[in-house]
Amino acid sequence: MTSMNPEWLEDYAPSVFARIDGYLLDAYAIALEGWRRGLELKWYSKDAPAFKEMKTWYVDKPGKLYSLSDGEHTRYFFRTRSDKVSNQAVAIAADKDRTKEYLAKHQLPFPKGARFEPDCSDDEIIRYAKELNFPLVIKPTDGSFGRGITVNITDINDFRQSLIRTRHKEGYQDILVEEHIKGDDYRLYVVGDQVVGAIRRTPAYVIGDGQSTIEELIQKKNQVRKTNPRLANCLIKIDDELIAFIKKDQRSLSTVPEKDDYIFLNAKSNISIGGDAEDKLDCLTDKVKAIAVKAVKAVPGLYHCGVDLLLDQETDQAVVIELNPTAQIGSILFPGQGKARDVPAAIIDYYFPKSKVAQEFKSSFYLPLDDILQPLFNQATQAVTVKPAPLGELYQEHYYLRGKVNTFKYQRRLKNEAVQLQMINGYIKKKGYREAELLIATNDQEALTRFNHFITNLNKKTKIKKVDQMNPHEPIQLGFHTEKESNLKQAYQKMKRKHFILDKLLTLSDKLYIALRSSFMVKLYRRRK
Repeated sequence: MTSMNPEWLEDYAPSVFARIDGYLLDAYAIALEGWRRGLELKWYSKDAPAFKEMKTWYVDKPGKLYSLSDGEHTRYFFRTRSDKVSNQAVAIAADKDRTKEYLAKHQLPFPKGARFEPDCSDDEIIRYAKELNFPLVIKPTDGSFGRGITVNITDINDFRQSLIRTRHKEGYQDILVEEHIKGDDYRLYVVGDQVVGAIRRTPAYVIGDGQSTIEELIQKKNQVRKTNPRLANCLIKIDDELIAFIKKDQRSLSTVPEKDDYIFLNAKSNISIGGDAEDKLDCLTDKVKAIAVKAVKAVPGLYHCGVDLLLDQETDQAVVIELNPTAQIGSILFPGQGKARDVPAAIIDYYFPKSKVAQEFKSSFYLPLDDILQPLFNQATQAVTVKPAPLGELYQEHYYLRGKVNTFKYQRRLKNEAVQLQMINGYIKKKGYREAELLIATNDQEALTRFNHFITNLNKKTKIKKVDQMNPHEPIQLGFHTEKESNLKQAYQKMKRKHFILDKLLTLSDKLYIALRSSFMVKLYRRRK
């Protein structure tokens, strides 16, 4: 469960991912690892020529497309997938039926089942289901995030109802019908010949405390999930499906479970719909890891990939369910339980092996992604090159300031000096009335001395107290940031969203007016005729 104090990596502190939406996390983590080692980092819009030949689905906003270069080689990435992974491999993995063909060629285990295209009738599918052993599973051929999947279908009547819901209510006409395999749901991440991360995924659940209702327990658990960069956008939703699921056990949202009772809220274990992730890399046998590596190698042009398995713990038998070339790695970086695994480092090691020597000296800075991507959001350019990471020994100074230090004028002068010196990074934050915290960090000791001299003489009435840095390993955002500017930026973004909504409403009202006016003119014309 997400509250059991997982061990996260120091390089990927939650503060590094503040305001990084779920869809950006994977790309940002890999891009950041490469940039911190001294690789050149560029971000691209979806119209950039470099990505015209690469299958890049669901690129609605900047932040998913980027490149890394060491001067000799350049690799282009869509989220976790590089351009080395072929479009053919992506197409095979996206089609679960074709994936099975390649797994079968390499004698890899997968569930028995068949694909039914849109022109197949429901009766034909039901006849096939009767030939299989229950329980069964229905899922879309190209589904993702658990959408359209129904698991553990126990009889033919249940199957018929599930089929109608999947094909005619949810609209998934192209489906797979498979035997439901006994076992726990695992996601392994393979890079080259190694499994570098593995999590066990469990359906959303809560644990009773003997006092709280199920609804209250969900709210408490969601508060914990909000502290996890991966789970913050994957809260447990109270919907009709959840209510119907707990009703099967004669429970409702107002039920108060006994202390330590596990109450499952769904049959599906997808993280995106409230499931939990527990690190299990050290618990897997070499046999299971070998199956995952072999499954990736079974598809030509696939070099690193997420492999979904069902694993029977008693027999150590694993069955391959799915391959995902663009798999999310957030749950491996931020598991609810267990140790985080450095998948970004493994991917950068694979593509840029010479950069391994830079790991010892890599930068502890992180990127202000909102600022970097802004020109792409504004469509001012198709590519943005990020300023090189500060490498080498880091010098830091930490101060508490007292006086007129929270004014826009004072903070702006600090910012201008930091920009002029180029090598100064850090922030100034309000800590109370006429009090602020100042952190400055740089790899240039001369620039640090000059900045110290500047703040000493900026306002003679300001009291400056030097303090020891509380955490010398604290990640620092690239550039110098003022709280006043951040507040103004947030206010501007809110204003932009309001104006966007207003513009949409006005556009809709204009269209409605034109439609009504056209209808009126047609009626008037007919009357005159």
